[in-house]
Amino acid sequence: ALDRVTFSSDGNGSWSRYDQNGKLIKMGVSGCDGIYQSIKYLIKNGFGIEETIQFGTTNVAKALNIDNKKGYLKVGYDADLILLNKDFQIDTVFALGKMMVSNHEVLIKGTYE
Repeated sequence: ALDRVTFSSDGNGSWSRYDQNGKLIKMGVSGCDGIYQSIKYLIKNGFGIEETIQFGTTNVAKALNIDNKKGYLKVGYDADLILLNKDFQIDTVFALGKMMVSNHEVLIKGTYE
């Protein structure tokens, strides 16, 4: 059943918190790293890397019916990849086959077009 679990993100989307009476008590904006933070949290709390990573990769690609080009490391697939260090901090990022971040340093700024 874990092959049907997916993580989603509302990066830069708004959120709100209400008290028990329905009164708005706080508003904010979601970060763009929600999926990464969720995967990191589960791994640090005992879930296996192999079972957890699928929640933001292969499972999502299957659910969106784009698993013929995304969600896996395969020849001919879009090369989006994040490499983490031993502390699960982002070290290197590839998007569409281009290195965007290396050794924690942003190499290409913008929308990664």
